[in-house]
Amino acid sequence: MRAFGDSERAFYEALYRGQTAEFVTAKRQQYSTLRCRPMTMARAVDMLDSVVDPSDPDTSLPNSVHAYQAARRCRRQFPYDTMLQVCALIHDVGKMLFVLFGEPAWAVVGDTFILGEPLPRSAPFAAGQRVAVAPRPAPGSGMDSAVVSWGHDEYLYLVLQQNCHLHKLPEQYWHAIRFHSLYPWHSHGEYRHIMRPADEETLQLATRLNQCDLYSKDDDDPVSDDDKAYIRALLQDTFPSPLLWAPQPPPEQQPAVRWARASL
Repeated sequence: MRAFGDSERAFYEALYRGQTAEFVTAKRQQYSTLRCRPMTMARAVDMLDSVVDPSDPDTSLPNSVHAYQAARRCRRQFPYDTMLQVCALIHDVGKMLFVLFGEPAWAVVGDTFILGEPLPRSAPFAAGQRVAVAPRPAPGSGMDSAVVSWGHDEYLYLVLQQNCHLHKLPEQYWHAIRFHSLYPWHSHGEYRHIMRPADEETLQLATRLNQCDLYSKDDDDPVSDDDKAYIRALLQDTFPSPLLWAPQPPPEQQPAVRWARASL
């Protein structure tokens, strides 16, 4: 698994160049207030039909296929944790940044890293790479204090956070999604000095989610209709209402309001 090649090398070189502190701050601000484009989570999962991750060497199928494979594995491995099963289905939904907003690949996918910290040797193609200068998280300050490179994880976390009154997914699962691409942390033991005790649960959930994510990819193993029906029912129960996905456009991009005088 994760047998990176030349195309992935070029991708990560662009990622390390592009993920500056200024860029990450700007993206967080851009998506920090979501007020537009109501859409159900089920529809968001379906939109992954048009997304193939250019950074992933393990599958060439659309991300919607991988979403159901991950949910199926999670059901088998963690049959009593239905919320983790929902997480496995939706964990890559943030990749709609491609579809809705036309973000470049290096601002959507790929392994994430913490700005201000030395790039871990376990990061893909880390040798010789320079990363952004940024304030370093204080030891024991907690993972929430860290500035993580921007991508689909952070975007979906913001969607879940800002729509928290419209869904039933508990907060600890939002954090598992937020850090599921932070491989140096949950797979290689990096960044532990930043953690506080409350982060242990997040690390455990992110590790479990990663097991369902990474080891479920099989281009020759389609998910049955029964498995799909099961997880779609869970999804509908957890996300019964449409969520807001897009920031308010700047005033110059909003259509002019035209008033019509009512007939008497």
